[in-house]
Amino acid sequence: MILFVLRQLSMKEPILNVRVFRQPMFSLGIFITLLCNMIIFASTILLPLYMQGGLGFSSAQAGLLLLPGGIINGLMALITGRIFDRFGPKWLVIIGFI
Repeated sequence: MILFVLRQLSMKEPILNVRVFRQPMFSLGIFITLLCNMIIFASTILLPLYMQGGLGFSSAQAGLLLLPGGIINGLMALITGRIFDRFGPKWLVIIGFI
C-alpha cells in the first residue's frame, strides 16, 4: 500500500489521486463511509452467521427472523429518498447517526 501511494504521488497522471486525502472534510467523509459500511456488513453477514452457529437456528429460521428488517429497509428507502430530494442530505445524516 505504501509503495502504491508513493508511486501515485510521483506520477504525472495517477490512477488514484491520493492528494485529495489532504482535505480534512474528504478524509472525514471517507472515514464515516468506511464506518457505515463496516456496520452494514456486520449486520448482513455476521448476524445471520451468529444466529445459525451461536444460537442454533436453521438457515430458514434466521432468514425469516431477518425478513422484517429487509422489508422495512425497502419501504424506508422510498420514504428517505423523497425526504432527500426535498430537504437534502444534512438532516438525514444527522438523524441516521443518532
